[in-house]
Amino acid sequence: LTSIEIPEGVTSIGGSAFSVCSSLTSIEIPEGVTRIGGNAFLYCFSLTSIEIPAGVTSIGDSAFDDCRSLTSIEIPASVTSIGRRAFSGCFSLTSIEIPAGVTSVGNYAFSHCSNLTIYCEASSKPSGWSSDWNYSNSPVVWNCKGNDIADDGNIYYVADNGIRYALKDGEASIVMQSTSLSGSIKIPSAVTYKGTSYSVTSIGDSAFKGCSSLTSIAIPAGVTSIGYEAFYGCSSLTSIEIPVGVTSIGDRAFYNCSRLTIYCEASSKPSGWSSVWNSGNRPVVWGHKISK
Repeated sequence: LTSIEIPEGVTSIGGSAFSVCSSLTSIEIPEGVTRIGGNAFLYCFSLTSIEIPAGVTSIGDSAFDDCRSLTSIEIPASVTSIGRRAFSGCFSLTSIEIPAGVTSVGNYAFSHCSNLTIYCEASSKPSGWSSDWNYSNSPVVWNCKGNDIADDGNIYYVADNGIRYALKDGEASIVMQSTSLSGSIKIPSAVTYKGTSYSVTSIGDSAFKGCSSLTSIAIPAGVTSIGYEAFYGCSSLTSIEIPVGVTSIGDRAFYNCSRLTIYCEASSKPSGWSSVWNSGNRPVVWGHKISK
């Protein structure tokens, strides 16, 4: 089953209604539906987007749990409750906006959503939201209308090439990416957001961890740090060039990169690189001249 259209007149989608429909890519939910039951779309791995119609008041427990291809979803103002693990494992989801009328959010509602920024119309956590509603500590922007700065002071931005950045004080850091990233990627020297340019200066902890289909990546000269386990498990990556300006590399940055050869512009290991930066002992070519 790849697509389905539900006729007008349906008012409720029951528990587990489309659970494990792993090839379902699209579904149209008609106006008049007021409830999406628990596990309704559980393990719908191929579902990429869904529009929840105005009038829906509740999204049940695990309703979209492990919809790993889901990239966008809009929650209407009519929704008042979001269940436990409702969007858990939606790791391709980069943003979600929670209306002010949502008075209840269950435990782990957004757990394992590694690329998610949560925008909340409320100015602070409502009392009816579980203490573990944001169990994975996704960035949260409160009072999101006209505001895009998360609790940690960063603006989280996904560029046209699918790379996610944290922007602050004129600098951009590459943060954790979706493991679905694949092929060849060129990191730009700067990104522009709302007319402001941010220089790309760092690749954060676990930034490309588990991106097993990533085959090549170009790092710009302005990058000065590569974080802990930044490329851990990039098993298809065959080569990487590290500019001379990189003064810091964290532990196990290239661990489990079984095909990788590392080309370093520096003539020897800089003092700021971890002693276990190359845990796994990948081949290293020092003094490599990087073509500009």
